[in-house]
Amino acid sequence: YESILKGQDLDDGVWEKLFLIKVNVPVLERHFAELSSNDLISLKGSINVLFKKCVQGLKEEHCIKSLNILLTLSTLVRCVWRRDLGEGFRAVDVLVGFDQAERVISQLMEEIHRILLSNKISQLKYYALAFLKILCSVSDNVSQNTMVEYLMLHSMWFSLSKILVNPSLRSTLGTHSLSLLSILLNYRKNEYCNPYTVKLSATEDELLLNGFGEILLNYITRYNSAVISMKQTSQGSYTEYITSWFWTSEDTNGTPPLDLSLLLALYEVVHLNRPFTSILTQTMTAAQIEGTEGGGEERHSNLLSSFLTFSSLVFADVRTNHTAALLCFNILLCITEDNYANAFMHDENQVFPVFLYRTKLRHRKDAKAETPPTSLAYTLLDLMCEFLMTNLTKSFPTELYSKCYRVIHRVRCYEKKG
Repeated sequence: YESILKGQDLDDGVWEKLFLIKVNVPVLERHFAELSSNDLISLKGSINVLFKKCVQGLKEEHCIKSLNILLTLSTLVRCVWRRDLGEGFRAVDVLVGFDQAERVISQLMEEIHRILLSNKISQLKYYALAFLKILCSVSDNVSQNTMVEYLMLHSMWFSLSKILVNPSLRSTLGTHSLSLLSILLNYRKNEYCNPYTVKLSATEDELLLNGFGEILLNYITRYNSAVISMKQTSQGSYTEYITSWFWTSEDTNGTPPLDLSLLLALYEVVHLNRPFTSILTQTMTAAQIEGTEGGGEERHSNLLSSFLTFSSLVFADVRTNHTAALLCFNILLCITEDNYANAFMHDENQVFPVFLYRTKLRHRKDAKAETPPTSLAYTLLDLMCEFLMTNLTKSFPTELYSKCYRVIHRVRCYEKKG
């Protein structure tokens, strides 16, 4: 790699052995960091050759080589895109060569598509998905990412959906597939007909939609259990009130990070896919919700009731989770616009005990966090009232309050019609 970054040519024998050796990522990144932008542009020919050799190496279907090549490509893309090269097309030119970018990236996507559909080890598929996520997230604004423009020419919907419908692959790769899909769904979706948006809105495949629901339910349930357990073992209310004055976003106290890409995926599927509403309301697994009075107990749950618990935890710390709170309200708005979901939430025969986290306030006694078994419409309105009461801060979250009132308005409109 030092020879390549010095502009030296390598013979075929070196190229054959190069990808059998695992790339030393820190060393390669350091070499790139030492190059100025002008030096990087002058090495365009050598970097183009390295990129093309990587694509050719993937065609050999050698597992170790493929792993090392994907790791090399991921490092290469990150290092080039970190440099301030102006427009994204210049970074594509340095990486691949603008005159041959469409052909080379097309070959690359075909190989990655083959890897994801093959019977290769899961680790290789993980590296392939990680590389695609790096390609899609090198720019802060996905709609201005030049690499995604090339990726959109070669749909990955089929290979990603195959992962989501396969139970064994879904357990190891489902989260990464859904995160990647959420990025692709938002590429210029308001400017032209995004093919992933069309596919998602049109799909009626129950296995695929169940796969979506299972991944989201598992993530939300794990997050709920971890955060509730942490909050139940926290300090007393007065001490917690005092320490909150000095609390910063870095002091997470072990709180698991919010995966906004999965929240975004949930919003997209609820917003675009009408049949998914039935997945929201059906009982899929037995979820373990800890932290309630009397300890954790196993019970049946569904995605909608678990999401209400999740939302209560997010709303309890709007200062840190503002973006997540916006997504939660947008999801609730989509749900309350759907007649089937409203009918289910107001069905008196469908009752669920839902844990709602309630912020400790000095002027009220500690209330039970878990609502008694009741309709989800009652729980939803209870959650909205809790948000209205506990977020009257000096820096007033006007946008969140507006969305909260819109959720309440939609529920009351349905009840008036009913």
